[in-house]
Amino acid sequence: MNSRNIMNKISKLWSKAELKLLSKDIFKKYLNENNFPNDLPKKIDRGKLRNKCFLLYWSVESVQIELGYMLIHLNSYNNYELNKKEKNKELAYMLFNHHQFLCVEALYRVGERFTLLLLYIYKQEDDKRNYYYQNFYNDIKDVENFSKECIQDLKNHQKHWNELAKERNMYSHAYSKLTDGINFELKHSSVLNQFGIPHISVHETRNDLESVFNNVKEKYLYLENMDKTIQLLLKEIGK
Repeated sequence: MNSRNIMNKISKLWSKAELKLLSKDIFKKYLNENNFPNDLPKKIDRGKLRNKCFLLYWSVESVQIELGYMLIHLNSYNNYELNKKEKNKELAYMLFNHHQFLCVEALYRVGERFTLLLLYIYKQEDDKRNYYYQNFYNDIKDVENFSKECIQDLKNHQKHWNELAKERNMYSHAYSKLTDGINFELKHSSVLNQFGIPHISVHETRNDLESVFNNVKEKYLYLENMDKTIQLLLKEIGK
């Protein structure tokens, strides 16, 4: 299957899942400097601001691609299960998990780009190493010239980005396996065999991939909230 066929497959599954294309629907407007407020302070370089937005846009695109691959392998898994093709089903399961890990990583990178964009709007500072959303909020929460609405909106993001960072760090630093969610339990029967030993059966449980996908999808759809925050902060800076 060539690249164009893969993208056509993703496009069809994306439409079937009725997912929003946030890069196009929400974030594409930030690639045009004419869409920035006219009253931005002169200290904000519109070119640099656009570059920050450009990085945010493509990080959202990366999430969408990984979601697309998750949809491909979820669809394959369901088809193989229906047709009792066990070996193919296991491969689809592992590839689904692989792209789930990559999608969480891509979502984490969106959070980084979002934070650095806000930092530039606020302080006109360029990239900072080891600077996270919580650092940004701590820097801005007590600044008096920002409205309560703006500070509250920024505060509302804390839980989401902190939890996402923990999940990403778990996969990145501590735990990730392609057979994630598959567990085996040995069950002893009350029936004895000819040697007087209880029969032992193996009970397998595994993650419901639909639920896993929906969980990641919700994290993706949350990204729409970044638009309001960017607009609010641009408005506040322009006062």
